[in-house]
Amino acid sequence: MLTNKRVIKIVPKNHGKIWTKNDYNKLDKYIKNKQQIDTEYVEQISNGIERKYDGIKYKILSEYINKEYDLLNIYKNEIIYNKYIFLDKKEIDNYVLNKTFITKKEKIYYNLIHISTIINDSNIIQNDKDKIQELINKINDIIDIKK
Repeated sequence: MLTNKRVIKIVPKNHGKIWTKNDYNKLDKYIKNKQQIDTEYVEQISNGIERKYDGIKYKILSEYINKEYDLLNIYKNEIIYNKYIFLDKKEIDNYVLNKTFITKKEKIYYNLIHISTIINDSNIIQNDKDKIQELINKINDIIDIKK
């Protein structure tokens, strides 16, 4: 038996509208002193600001995570990963690293630093760590030559 039921989607009042200073202030109040932000909390923010979940997600990525992210010190990024738990590490890294203002050179540096950190934290014998670090340094030198 088929019924002709209509599904009515309620669009938040501010969806599609330009963000106002008041919207940014509200978002800031929600985000500022919060230790962890999960999916439920993002839903709460979206209801409070009357915007869609994805709109809040994008603003958090662009206005907070993007500004806090550190290309040189990957340990600082652990703070971000632990705070914004509604996103996984890969989503955060992809968002920041795929921004057009980050050059290929900076992306290579970021990945080399990441490799170096992983190696230094691993159980590889020191002699091998030194050899790998030497190769990483050579790659850095090659990149610097091509400025």
